[in-house]
Amino acid sequence: MRVVVLDDHLAFGEALCLAISGAPGIDCVGHAPSIPECVDLAVETMPDVVILDYQLLEGNGLDAAIALREAGVESELVMLTANASPDLHDRALAFGIEGGVLPKHAPLAEVLAVVRSLAPASA
Repeated sequence: MRVVVLDDHLAFGEALCLAISGAPGIDCVGHAPSIPECVDLAVETMPDVVILDYQLLEGNGLDAAIALREAGVESELVMLTANASPDLHDRALAFGIEGGVLPKHAPLAEVLAVVRSLAPASA
């Protein structure tokens, strides 16, 4: 299973990518710090899952979901956020973020469980 991480906090995004790659059967194929870089990376690598940070320097995870879909990326999406508003989960689902919204303080095991739940049937 291939994963891309979008997070503008470089240390967090890189650390999450390393942690994900340490899990059996999951390979983080890259970390992108911006929406355009995430789209380019996802188009190039065609990951099974893209993990989106909600709050970005330029835009948010919902904007990223739109940009990915417009680029033809069909990866499953999950969003991480430090500050979820009560309606963010519903908005995320409306934007096609199938994995829902997880708090950034969630344990890595929970993030991995959600990523694994989004695995394609052939994985």
